[in-house]
Amino acid sequence: MIARYCRLVLMCLIACAFSATGVASEWPNVKTSNGSSVYYKPPVTKAEATKLRDYLVEEEFFDETPKEVLISKEGKTFQFNFVVKKGIETDQEFIAQAKVFSKGMSKDVFNNASVDIHLLDDQLNLLKVVVAF
Repeated sequence: MIARYCRLVLMCLIACAFSATGVASEWPNVKTSNGSSVYYKPPVTKAEATKLRDYLVEEEFFDETPKEVLISKEGKTFQFNFVVKKGIETDQEFIAQAKVFSKGMSKDVFNNASVDIHLLDDQLNLLKVVVAF
């Protein structure tokens, strides 16, 4: 079921641009075989980023088209950052799907820790924070 929601979320994505801006050069990353990357910002560990990468592959979020995401953490809350098409942040169906996606990551990757989804524009400006619970 989560995979279906991930594919719906994926349809709304554009290619993320963390490395293109040079911002990501200061952050470590774990890659997939197709060139997608999970950048992570301490205190997130490489093990957590690797588990997230594997989850995103399994759920088909990472597919044939290389993508980049950033996972960071503030307090006990993980922050999953990715670029979306401008305007999607106001689509209530998309927001509902993002909440389901957030809950899946919380349960299957981060041991039930809170996961907020940060929707960014193509200049990496924050458009909206989706809080699942």
